[in-house]
Amino acid sequence: MSEFTYGHLLWFGDPPVPPEPSPYLLGWNPALAKFKPHGLPVKKLARCSRASAQFVHETKQMMERVPAGVATALKSFGVAVIPVGDIFDCVEWLSFAGPRGHAGKESWQRIAGLCMFDGHLLLLGSHRINERGYYAPVQDAQATFNHELGHCLDAALKYISQSREFLECVAADVEKIEGSDLSYYRYLLQGLPAGPSEIFAECFAFTQGAHCLQLRTRSLSEYFPSCCRFVKELVDRLSSTTNH
Repeated sequence: MSEFTYGHLLWFGDPPVPPEPSPYLLGWNPALAKFKPHGLPVKKLARCSRASAQFVHETKQMMERVPAGVATALKSFGVAVIPVGDIFDCVEWLSFAGPRGHAGKESWQRIAGLCMFDGHLLLLGSHRINERGYYAPVQDAQATFNHELGHCLDAALKYISQSREFLECVAADVEKIEGSDLSYYRYLLQGLPAGPSEIFAECFAFTQGAHCLQLRTRSLSEYFPSCCRFVKELVDRLSSTTNH
């Protein structure tokens, strides 16, 4: 009887224990069809990735560098990471609209990471279509990982990006953005709930040393000082709680 393995599907903490195969069914395990911890189709995810062994190793290293308090929150919530060759390894659909904050459904091929299944799955691609139209390795995988992990953390904390406290930070920062910056940073300035969600994720990525958005003149903490401070203090509190 062959045992179920998670393949390239990685977990914060110990992976959920799959159901045992039935001896009298000669290794066939019908219970696996219904085994979807945290709503994830793990049987499918376990065999869909074309990621190289090197990229899987690099993804594991990224996970190991996540602050202990954040990792504990993700473990409690139930978060898995799937390194893939590109997002189409595991995403077989193309919506009629493009990714949130992007123009047109053709934008999907330029996406290197996704937060899926209500924050329980982080999908990280090693390749995508770059700005020149070529299929190429992702140059900022750590930044993509950090940003999507911010979305996972947001979900794990019951969407703290939509809390009154964070929305007040967003309002205070956005009020000071003007001129051409309003257009340039439109991805972060979307309406509720998308805008605050993206700001939270990008501020989290900023606190981890690598974020996705290409800035014009100032750092993210200068454009969004209140939001960055909120997220940094949150990460510090999580770490403090873990240490004690």
